[in-house]
Amino acid sequence: MHLISVHVNAVKFWKYDGNTHKFSVFDCQLGHTKRFLTCLSIDKTDTVAYCGSRYGDILEIIIDGARFKRSGPLHRIFKGGVNQISTNFDKYLVLGCGDGSVARVDKTSMAILDEQIVCEKSGVKCISNSENKIYALTGNGTLFSSSVDEPLSTTTAFMTSNCNPVGAI
Repeated sequence: MHLISVHVNAVKFWKYDGNTHKFSVFDCQLGHTKRFLTCLSIDKTDTVAYCGSRYGDILEIIIDGARFKRSGPLHRIFKGGVNQISTNFDKYLVLGCGDGSVARVDKTSMAILDEQIVCEKSGVKCISNSENKIYALTGNGTLFSSSVDEPLSTTTAFMTSNCNPVGAI
Protein backbone atom coordinates (compact mmCIF):
# COMPACT_ATOMS: atom_id res chain seq x y z
CA MET A 1 0.00 0.00 0.00
CA HIS A 2 1.28 3.47 -0.89
CA LEU A 3 0.41 6.74 0.77
CA ILE A 4 1.53 9.99 -0.81
CA SER A 5 2.08 13.38 0.83
CA VAL A 6 2.84 16.50 -1.16
CA HIS A 7 5.15 19.39 -0.29
CA VAL A 8 6.22 22.44 -2.31
CA ASN A 9 9.44 20.99 -3.70
CA ALA A 10 9.09 17.28 -2.95
CA VAL A 11 6.57 14.48 -3.03
CA LYS A 12 6.84 11.88 -0.28
CA PHE A 13 5.77 8.28 -0.78
CA TRP A 14 4.92 6.28 2.31
CA LYS A 15 5.04 2.51 1.83
CA TYR A 16 3.42 0.27 4.42
CA ASP A 17 4.98 -3.11 5.17
CA GLY A 18 2.29 -5.45 6.51
CA ASN A 19 4.83 -7.92 7.93
CA THR A 20 6.67 -5.44 10.15
CA HIS A 21 3.72 -3.04 10.54
CA LYS A 22 5.97 -0.08 9.71
CA PHE A 23 6.03 2.74 7.20
CA SER A 24 9.02 3.57 5.00
CA VAL A 25 9.37 7.07 3.54
CA PHE A 26 10.75 7.76 0.05
CA ASP A 27 11.35 11.32 -1.13
CA CYS A 28 10.79 12.15 -4.76
CA GLN A 29 12.89 15.23 -5.35
CA LEU A 30 11.60 17.48 -8.08
CA GLY A 31 14.93 19.28 -8.57
CA HIS A 32 14.44 22.89 -9.58
CA THR A 33 10.76 22.28 -10.27
CA LYS A 34 8.68 23.88 -7.50
CA ARG A 35 4.94 23.51 -7.73
CA PHE A 36 1.88 23.79 -5.51
CA LEU A 37 0.10 20.54 -6.31
CA THR A 38 -3.69 20.59 -6.43
CA CYS A 39 -4.57 16.99 -7.27
CA LEU A 40 -3.04 13.56 -7.62
CA SER A 41 -4.15 10.47 -9.49
CA ILE A 42 -2.54 7.03 -9.78
CA ASP A 43 -2.92 5.01 -12.99
CA LYS A 44 -4.59 1.59 -13.18
CA THR A 45 -1.29 -0.30 -13.08
CA ASP A 46 -0.31 1.41 -9.78
CA THR A 47 3.08 2.38 -11.22
CA VAL A 48 2.73 6.07 -12.15
CA ALA A 49 1.33 9.05 -10.22
CA TYR A 50 0.16 12.15 -12.07
CA CYS A 51 0.09 15.38 -10.06
CA GLY A 52 -1.79 18.48 -11.21
CA SER A 53 -0.36 21.85 -10.26
CA ARG A 54 -1.63 25.34 -9.65
CA TYR A 55 0.93 26.47 -12.27
CA GLY A 56 -1.11 24.68 -14.97
CA ASP A 57 0.92 21.57 -15.77
CA ILE A 58 1.09 17.95 -14.63
CA LEU A 59 4.03 16.06 -13.15
CA GLU A 60 4.59 12.40 -13.92
CA ILE A 61 6.21 10.42 -11.10
CA ILE A 62 7.24 6.75 -11.17
CA ILE A 63 6.05 5.25 -7.88
CA ASP A 64 8.72 2.52 -7.61
CA GLY A 65 11.78 4.38 -6.45
CA ALA A 66 9.84 7.67 -6.24
CA ARG A 67 11.40 9.11 -9.42
CA PHE A 68 10.27 12.32 -11.11
CA LYS A 69 9.99 11.54 -14.83
CA ARG A 70 8.71 14.66 -16.60
CA SER A 71 6.18 17.44 -16.69
CA GLY A 72 3.64 18.21 -19.37
CA PRO A 73 1.61 18.74 -21.46
CA LEU A 74 3.96 19.87 -24.19
CA HIS A 75 3.89 23.54 -25.21
CA ARG A 76 0.83 24.35 -23.08
CA ILE A 77 0.03 25.58 -19.58
CA PHE A 78 -3.58 25.69 -18.37
CA LYS A 79 -4.49 29.04 -16.79
CA GLY A 80 -6.10 28.54 -13.41
CA GLY A 81 -4.22 25.28 -12.82
CA VAL A 82 -5.12 21.63 -13.20
CA ASN A 83 -7.94 20.78 -10.77
CA GLN A 84 -8.61 17.11 -11.60
CA ILE A 85 -6.92 14.24 -13.42
CA SER A 86 -8.62 11.03 -14.54
CA THR A 87 -6.26 8.13 -15.25
CA ASN A 88 -8.99 5.58 -15.97
CA PHE A 89 -8.07 5.27 -19.65
CA ASP A 90 -5.25 3.20 -21.14
CA LYS A 91 -3.76 5.67 -23.62
CA TYR A 92 -4.63 9.13 -22.31
CA LEU A 93 -5.39 11.29 -19.28
CA VAL A 94 -8.43 13.53 -18.94
CA LEU A 95 -7.78 16.87 -17.22
CA GLY A 96 -10.24 19.30 -15.66
CA CYS A 97 -8.71 22.77 -15.50
CA GLY A 98 -9.31 26.08 -13.77
CA ASP A 99 -9.73 27.92 -17.07
CA GLY A 100 -12.88 25.89 -17.72
CA SER A 101 -11.36 23.42 -20.15
CA VAL A 102 -11.45 19.65 -20.34
CA ALA A 103 -8.47 18.13 -22.15
CA ARG A 104 -7.21 14.74 -23.26
CA VAL A 105 -3.44 14.28 -22.91
CA ASP A 106 -1.54 11.36 -24.43
CA LYS A 107 0.26 9.37 -21.72
CA THR A 108 3.29 8.49 -23.84
CA SER A 109 4.04 11.83 -25.52
CA MET A 110 2.32 14.27 -23.10
CA ALA A 111 0.78 16.02 -26.12
CA ILE A 112 -2.75 17.43 -26.01
CA LEU A 113 -5.01 15.24 -28.13
CA ASP A 114 -8.26 17.16 -27.70
CA GLU A 115 -9.54 20.12 -25.71
CA GLN A 116 -12.85 21.86 -25.10
CA ILE A 117 -13.72 24.87 -22.93
CA VAL A 118 -16.98 24.11 -21.13
CA CYS A 119 -17.17 26.97 -18.60
CA GLU A 120 -14.86 29.99 -18.57
CA LYS A 121 -16.19 31.62 -15.39
CA SER A 122 -15.89 28.95 -12.71
CA GLY A 123 -13.58 26.25 -14.05
CA VAL A 124 -13.89 22.47 -13.97
CA LYS A 125 -13.92 21.17 -10.40
CA CYS A 126 -14.45 17.44 -10.91
CA ILE A 127 -13.88 14.83 -13.62
CA SER A 128 -15.43 11.36 -13.62
CA ASN A 129 -16.25 8.69 -16.14
CA SER A 130 -18.29 5.59 -16.81
CA GLU A 131 -17.55 2.96 -19.45
CA ASN A 132 -18.77 5.13 -22.31
CA LYS A 133 -19.05 8.71 -20.93
CA ILE A 134 -16.78 11.40 -19.49
CA TYR A 135 -18.40 13.79 -16.99
CA ALA A 136 -17.12 17.24 -16.00
CA LEU A 137 -18.64 19.26 -13.15
CA THR A 138 -18.06 23.02 -13.15
CA GLY A 139 -17.93 25.40 -10.22
CA ASN A 140 -21.33 26.87 -11.10
CA GLY A 141 -23.03 23.46 -10.84
CA THR A 142 -23.31 22.45 -14.48
CA LEU A 143 -22.55 18.83 -15.34
CA PHE A 144 -21.22 18.23 -18.86
CA SER A 145 -20.93 14.87 -20.59
CA SER A 146 -19.12 13.57 -23.63
CA SER A 147 -18.78 10.16 -25.18
CA VAL A 148 -15.43 8.44 -24.61
CA ASP A 149 -15.08 7.64 -28.32
CA GLU A 150 -16.03 11.08 -29.66
CA PRO A 151 -14.07 14.37 -29.68
CA LEU A 152 -14.53 16.65 -26.68
CA SER A 153 -16.11 19.24 -28.99
CA THR A 154 -19.30 17.17 -28.72
CA THR A 155 -19.51 17.90 -24.98
CA THR A 156 -23.01 18.95 -23.94
CA ALA A 157 -24.62 20.21 -20.74
CA PHE A 158 -26.08 17.19 -19.01
CA MET A 159 -27.60 18.73 -15.87
CA THR A 160 -27.55 21.97 -13.88
CA SER A 161 -28.03 22.61 -10.19
CA ASN A 162 -28.08 25.49 -7.74
CA CYS A 163 -24.74 26.15 -6.02
CA ASN A 164 -25.89 29.05 -3.84
CA PRO A 165 -27.72 28.85 -0.52
CA VAL A 166 -31.51 28.85 -0.70
CA GLY A 167 -32.90 31.92 1.11
CA ALA A 168 -36.62 31.20 0.87
CA ILE A 169 -39.05 28.75 -0.62
